[in-house]
Amino acid sequence: MNKCSKYHNSGVNQLRCPECPLIYTGQTRRHFQIGYKEHTAAYKNNHNSSAYAQHLINEKQSICYIEDIMDMIFTTHKGRHLDTV
Repeated sequence: MNKCSKYHNSGVNQLRCPECPLIYTGQTRRHFQIGYKEHTAAYKNNHNSSAYAQHLINEKQSICYIEDIMDMIFTTHKGRHLDTV
């Protein structure tokens, strides 16, 4: 699988804090990459729409590249499939 294409799936993912043991687990029907961009935008704009971004802001930590902080727990090409597992 192409390194970038794995972020074009939906499913369950985890975002790790780069500085502490915090792990944010989430589910998305959209591409993982879209969710990551939303966390990044919340971080850059100091917006409370992302608990993960708020943690980084509150702890004065930097956001990292998607490949450094995201793990996919379950992936699917179709978001509706999440309701069946």
